[in-house]
Amino acid sequence: MKKIIGTIILVLFVVPLNFSAGEAASERGKGKDDSISRGHVIVKFKAGVSESEKGRARGLVSGRMGRKLKRVGIEKVHIPPGWDEEMAVEMLSRDSSVENVQVDYRVELLSAPFLLGMMPTTVPDDTDFSQQWHLDSLPFHGQFVSLANSIDVDVDIDAPEAWTVMTGMFDTTMIATVGVIDSGCGENGVFDTNTGYDPGHIDLPNSVLFANTSELPADGNDSADANSLKDDANGWDFAFSDNIPADDDTTANYHGTLISGIIGAAWDNGQGVAGIGKGQLEVLPLRFANSFFEVIAAVEYAMDLVDDGHAVRVLNMSFKSDGGDPFGLRDAVKLAQTYDIAVVAAAGNDFGNNNDDFLDRVWPAEYTRDPSISNVLAVGSTGSTGFLSVFSNIGPGSVQVAAPGENIYSTYSGSSVYAFADGTSFSTPIAGAVLGLVMAANFSLSPAEAIDRIIQGGDFDARLAGLIESGKRVNLAGALAPFAPYSGLAYLDSTVNISMHADSISQSYGTILTSDRDVSWSTTPAAANMTSAGASTLILTPTAPGIAQFTLIFTGASAPVGTYDTGPWRVTAIRPFTAQVRVGETVTFTPILTSSPSWAVTNPAVASISSAGVLTGLSEGLTRVILSDGGVEKDYSGWVLVLPGSTPSGGSNGGGCFGITSTPKGNQWPGAMEMLLVGMILMLIRRRWMAMTSPTSNVQCPTKPA
Repeated sequence: MKKIIGTIILVLFVVPLNFSAGEAASERGKGKDDSISRGHVIVKFKAGVSESEKGRARGLVSGRMGRKLKRVGIEKVHIPPGWDEEMAVEMLSRDSSVENVQVDYRVELLSAPFLLGMMPTTVPDDTDFSQQWHLDSLPFHGQFVSLANSIDVDVDIDAPEAWTVMTGMFDTTMIATVGVIDSGCGENGVFDTNTGYDPGHIDLPNSVLFANTSELPADGNDSADANSLKDDANGWDFAFSDNIPADDDTTANYHGTLISGIIGAAWDNGQGVAGIGKGQLEVLPLRFANSFFEVIAAVEYAMDLVDDGHAVRVLNMSFKSDGGDPFGLRDAVKLAQTYDIAVVAAAGNDFGNNNDDFLDRVWPAEYTRDPSISNVLAVGSTGSTGFLSVFSNIGPGSVQVAAPGENIYSTYSGSSVYAFADGTSFSTPIAGAVLGLVMAANFSLSPAEAIDRIIQGGDFDARLAGLIESGKRVNLAGALAPFAPYSGLAYLDSTVNISMHADSISQSYGTILTSDRDVSWSTTPAAANMTSAGASTLILTPTAPGIAQFTLIFTGASAPVGTYDTGPWRVTAIRPFTAQVRVGETVTFTPILTSSPSWAVTNPAVASISSAGVLTGLSEGLTRVILSDGGVEKDYSGWVLVLPGSTPSGGSNGGGCFGITSTPKGNQWPGAMEMLLVGMILMLIRRRWMAMTSPTSNVQCPTKPA
């Protein structure tokens, strides 16, 4: 039968996808019933509380004990029909035995609307590889988009270049597992007693999944491992407590199947698409159904697998909470870092909302701002022209990187259907797969160190600077490069050291012989040059505003490749390159090595700038600073973000129980608090409306994006 390739455009507006929480499977032949209400709250009892006291507390809401999560120390308390969940939360919160209690927030999967070198390369024979622009844009190895009055920018992740490096550097033991906490994997998934779970898609065979071989052949019993689950050979369904994590809930639009294919679709198998992992990444499907309790259970399960010696290194979380900080999730993520597990989290699709803002925080991506958590990577989305996607949230202080997230082609429904999809949901597994390969290359790296490799190895892009913390887009070749930084920003009056890593990635290359081929886009003279400072360090010396790229040459006989291209180095004569001010506030820009400076901005409605370089915020939005020398435009800054003139007060939302206290309802909201709450709601509505309608809020402003 001829293979069916479904080119399906996913028109998924940004609304919650209503998975629901259930604990027992209905008949498989009829599909999983996702209309079940939650009917429970999440409770953490104080240390030392006896089981009898816990039982007494549950009795206050006529509740019964549900599943317990031992590491995080929380449990479900099921409440009977007719009980309001928030009423149960309030009653339990007053009890002296309870440390914390919360409703189980629903989960919003982050799909979005559809929107209209010289290094050797390795390209798979998968028939639809040319559709995967995020990996490479054939026939060019590295997609470069021409921009008027500007430079050419590489916007894919340079997968063919990186796969060549992997061919020479990776062996069969360099495998990492990426857990996909999502809607499941494969619409027609079935479990075979001898071989385990088969997702039922030609590009997602059982062989690309994580294998817990101690549970096979399946016999209805648990093996002697760290968890109590029976026959969990290839993942688990935490909504229905079984070993068939099938993606058969059509309301989710096969979200988890799309993500699984991005990471680990069968590589070089002559059909369909190619996964980023090139066979070195295993997909671990961890299905949930709109319950953060189930998400936390999946995180604990991953830790159990690590205890059993399995290489679970990354958890993909392409979703956000529909409320505040989900109770127990922060603790679970923090604990995961002690198991060397990294978490990649989607920044969100709220059309340019600033995740740094008190009103617009997104969990779990928000955890990047917690100083006690170092294992989370928050990811925004870019399109095929390199701009930040119009739907993507920003976060100058919290969203570390961006990755391609528009028109991402991957595995979908049925046995041989594929689809294009958009959203930070799909930029997240691209970053997660790159992170997994970095950790497979060197298992001694901690999650924080591996995340730093992703950031150091990204492609710097001025169009992202000021919107994304690093100003970078994920690049697989850069993340696997033996040197760092791979790309970045260089001020005209300073130099940058580029040094070899002191670990196994760089040792296979030997030493740097020299640098060659200054490929520079700028006015003359060239933007920068590179000189040697010894066997393991090169010095980049900026010479003029613009962008430069170099090829490094190595002497190591065992090097996977003899030459390695750097990413783009952006040289600027403007300090600072980006800024963030509120309406009415000022920031001063300084020219570097300019004899007759003058200033302007690209959007005078958002900010003004004086002849001395003092910029004043006028209205909420984005602009860029233009530096001229003797009347000739010399340089453009990155983005200047102007925020509202005032912001509502308030600290961290902690457990997310906003507005829920142990005081009687009649005393919860005195008049002043009511006014504050109404004001916050009105401001949030205004920000959402402006993000959808105002050109000054559109993060895609294409004004000379050098």
